[in-house]
Amino acid sequence: MKNLKIFAVTVFMMLFFTSCEKGVNPHDPVGMSVAISHCAESAAYWIFGILVTLAGLFGAYKMKKLYDKDGTFSPLLAFGILAAILFVWLYRPSEIAWNTTVEQAARNVWIGY
Repeated sequence: MKNLKIFAVTVFMMLFFTSCEKGVNPHDPVGMSVAISHCAESAAYWIFGILVTLAGLFGAYKMKKLYDKDGTFSPLLAFGILAAILFVWLYRPSEIAWNTTVEQAARNVWIGY
């Protein structure tokens, strides 16, 4: 389980920090911070993210109840829940960050969703 946590954190950091730099030239991609701030303006992004997070938390609660009952724990299911929550919050901003240039963002043209 320790190696799975290290792997998950490493993959998350790699994906997140490779797209965090802001572009300066017109043909550079926008950064992750710009993409997240753009997505935060969308109600659908928040609604879908909150619903999936609640479903993941409910699944984690059921896993804890099962663990308290008979001591079984599924690391694969726990990783799946964590991956689903991270995916729903980071997929759309990462697509925008990688596909939208600074020039397109200045014209309010967002590519990636």
